[in-house]
Amino acid sequence: MEIICAGYPKTSTKSCTSCLRTLGYKVADITETMEFLSDVWFEYINGRCSIRKVIDEYKKHGFQANQDFPGHAYWEELFHASPNAKVILTYVMKKKLLRNCNVALYPADWHVFTWQKQNELVIPYWEAMEDVYEAHIRRVKEIVPEKRLLVWNIKDGWEPLCKFLDKPVPDSPIPHLNKSAKHNSFIDNLIMESPVGKEMISHWKWCL
Repeated sequence: MEIICAGYPKTSTKSCTSCLRTLGYKVADITETMEFLSDVWFEYINGRCSIRKVIDEYKKHGFQANQDFPGHAYWEELFHASPNAKVILTYVMKKKLLRNCNVALYPADWHVFTWQKQNELVIPYWEAMEDVYEAHIRRVKEIVPEKRLLVWNIKDGWEPLCKFLDKPVPDSPIPHLNKSAKHNSFIDNLIMESPVGKEMISHWKWCL
């Protein structure tokens, strides 16, 4: 692997993918992973192959970087098997992460709960997510040497990313994809209009 993206989903990962592609990198994001890498990841997750085989499959298809699930969850394994790889850890402030997840994954209005029920059910869930998110950031910083790590908030713009990768800064504005307010239309465009998404839809129609 040339670049390992270790950022959690909903931390500007889709914008990061777009930036890397603008800089000339071939990225396996979620749709590419589904189409080209799902079999080898399934093997690895079930203990049937080594992480080396996973990396070889990325290389076979010309991918230089991973993004999103499941690569971000196995970033450490990818890193230890890639001695020259650089790591990009996208991050957002905790409140924004929780808001993004709330809108994207749990669109119901939590205000329908009484404050007692919210304290009982909702708040502990978000507190646990905050703890996991902070632990992930600490772990990446502990493992990856400083020279090989970029902790990047997309609000900081092109400069940190381009400096880290030794690339010229593009003239175009930095992309902001998959904003929470546009989540449903983004999913439609990203997955349902992709080759693998169309194949899934065709299969569903056939089953019906």
